[in-house]
Amino acid sequence: MVAYSSSIDFWCPKISRLLRLGTVFGTPKYCVMRSYRKWRTHKKSTFFSSSTLDFCKGSDKNIVLEGFILDMKIIKVLMLGDVIGNPGMEQLYIKLPQFIKKENIDLVIANGENSDNGFGITEEIIDRMRGFGVTVITSGNHIWSNQDAEALLNHYDFVLRPHNYYDSPGKGFWIGEVAGEKIAVVNLIGRYFITPVDCPFQILEKLLRKELRGIKNIIVDFHAEIMPEKKSLAYYFDGKVSFVAGTHTHVQTADDIILGNGTGYITDLGMCGGLDSVIGMEKKGILHKIRRNVNVPYVPSNENEKMQGIIIDLNLDTGKTESIQRFSM
Repeated sequence: MVAYSSSIDFWCPKISRLLRLGTVFGTPKYCVMRSYRKWRTHKKSTFFSSSTLDFCKGSDKNIVLEGFILDMKIIKVLMLGDVIGNPGMEQLYIKLPQFIKKENIDLVIANGENSDNGFGITEEIIDRMRGFGVTVITSGNHIWSNQDAEALLNHYDFVLRPHNYYDSPGKGFWIGEVAGEKIAVVNLIGRYFITPVDCPFQILEKLLRKELRGIKNIIVDFHAEIMPEKKSLAYYFDGKVSFVAGTHTHVQTADDIILGNGTGYITDLGMCGGLDSVIGMEKKGILHKIRRNVNVPYVPSNENEKMQGIIIDLNLDTGKTESIQRFSM
């Protein structure tokens, strides 16, 4: 017999009867209801209670009922804040593989521009991140800090630099496939209080018209300094991209939201590293620099280390964000 929850009686008695009579041939991780005549998509919170959805967790197969098929339509995307030096890499080593397994993550995106002692990235770090389960590595203005940046960006197509750097090595977008659907990750950088670059709005519009044309599922890492620029980009492309996540400031914000046309947004993902710090660096050096206006070496902090980011439920049929879950662990 099919696994059954009495709470479905309240929502739809007809489906309840089908569930009592139907036979299950495997269970998908997430599902929506489809009739043989047409698709009908229901949000989990609208149609099923959480207890009812218990029977939907499991393998990737379909549930076949009399007259209905339940298909997997939603994937889980994990986005990590800026990884700060060895403390950040240690957090990924300790926590990320188990977290991916526990949360059934399908795609992992991490910003790696600060992973090499706070500035840039190396080939060794790229290989380690991939080993931890990271699918795509995004970056920002510090990607150029390593002397091998050009070679690395040209060699690894999953290591991105902001796409609005004009005529630069590598590229700022990645296209892959998850659960049989194309998905794209775009890396952009802001123009306020950062090195002058091309307009991120115009560059993203061009990508949507050309390279990303026809792709519904698009996630943007917008590496920018100020909230108004980040949120303006999200509102401008609401309904045209799936999610806009801010990076660069290393402070996780509590303003995650799904906009009117289905685009998810957060001003900053936070960071992976020591929170008892100034943007991930040891306090002593930063205070010395700010108080006396002298250059001192920045050292990544290992005090109160955390891994921060978000989990996105992404609807592959619509390209819209269904839910956002922040974490700091």
